[in-house]
Amino acid sequence: MLDGALNITTEAKSLTVLSRSDFDVIEFVGQGSYGEVYRAIHHHDGLDVALKCIGKLSLVRQNEVQSMITERQVLLTLKNTPNIVKLYGTFQDMDSVYFVLEYCTLGDLSLLIKTYGRLPISWVRFFTAEIARAIHLVHLAGYVHRDIKASNVLIAHDGHARLSDFGTAIEHSELGSKPTLVGTALYTAPEVLREESQGMPADMWGLGCVIYEMLCGQPPFASPGHQAIFNQILNNEWSFPKDIVDSAPPELLRLIKNLLEPDVSKRMTGPEVLLDPFFGVIAFDKLSK
Repeated sequence: MLDGALNITTEAKSLTVLSRSDFDVIEFVGQGSYGEVYRAIHHHDGLDVALKCIGKLSLVRQNEVQSMITERQVLLTLKNTPNIVKLYGTFQDMDSVYFVLEYCTLGDLSLLIKTYGRLPISWVRFFTAEIARAIHLVHLAGYVHRDIKASNVLIAHDGHARLSDFGTAIEHSELGSKPTLVGTALYTAPEVLREESQGMPADMWGLGCVIYEMLCGQPPFASPGHQAIFNQILNNEWSFPKDIVDSAPPELLRLIKNLLEPDVSKRMTGPEVLLDPFFGVIAFDKLSK
């Protein structure tokens, strides 16, 4: 069933992926929405990669086969898109499916925030621009990410952001009337908790949470326990620290407020974010150069 559904091949001309034995695993990196991620070296050409290993039995048991197929399709569709993690190839053996992905040597945005705390405004502006552009391009391609969070924003060796982990992504046309509660509690949009919708606006809510986290050093909703967090979100219980209000650019504070807008019809859209005055004269077409 999996073999026919996936038709797994090598997408990158730079790699001739034959089997798991083509890679030397260096270290465990982390857990994705499903599957484990390792840093590995393709020993024929020395390419440093992230090897995502997904057990077939687990995929079937957790009913995640379609999720994996969608993730691969999203990455193939966006393979030449700035600020999206690159997919070099995919292959499988008897037990597992493997995604060969770009390895981002500087970790992820959550690690950056843990290391430095509140990020400088120039960093917040730069990363916000890159993440917002990535989300907008995902939406233009007809998909919703559904798990926008700091740990899903990787930092490549050149310092640029890469949106990653499309394991919960779905085609916008396939969204049902009743949303499935996927993603991460701290970043869940209120309309998802109310079981109203889980479309592109929910991704924009996640972006608002990430920007707040970069600016303030912690997420806007941070109570202990999922239910307490959900209550905070549903009651719109968040605020900026006073010193942030006194020191941060008003345009940035307004941007976050407009993204953390509980009313979906009033929340900022991707195109609106890219035109926001906070970005000033940033040339989005030159960001990744």
